[in-house]
Amino acid sequence: MAKSSRETPTGQYRRTLDKVGQISTVVGVNSSFKGTFSGADSYVICGDVEGNCHIDGPVVMEKGSYWKGDIHAETVIIGGELYGDAHATRKLEVASTGRVSGNLRSPSIAIAEGAVIEGDVDMVGEAEIKRFTEKRQDPMRVDPDVVTQHREPGD
Repeated sequence: MAKSSRETPTGQYRRTLDKVGQISTVVGVNSSFKGTFSGADSYVICGDVEGNCHIDGPVVMEKGSYWKGDIHAETVIIGGELYGDAHATRKLEVASTGRVSGNLRSPSIAIAEGAVIEGDVDMVGEAEIKRFTEKRQDPMRVDPDVVTQHREPGD
């Protein structure tokens, strides 16, 4: 099996965003959504969302995105502005471009240098908060090759 270009020579992913895999749902840069997300897919938010979500999968907020409401997901990556709480059952990451006005809760939390958090950070279990300095030129860029093509009903 060929190794992904996003993997290190040891086969390990460099960070959470590299492990997102195929993305099935995207809210585009010039789009907005109001309501509740629920499901088990991968979500990438580039535009604006107002509402809550309960996702059994990753939710990625790209740089420049805006979310007002609470996020409950397996993995949460925040590169935009979140006005609400984020609860990840596996891992939560706040990129250097991330701004959070709310509480963060997860067994594993990574906070990049430059991220702004106005709220409580709650580690579930005995893990430690990880702080890191982003070394990538465009840290929140999702590889367009991982975005699943739109399917029409019945396909």
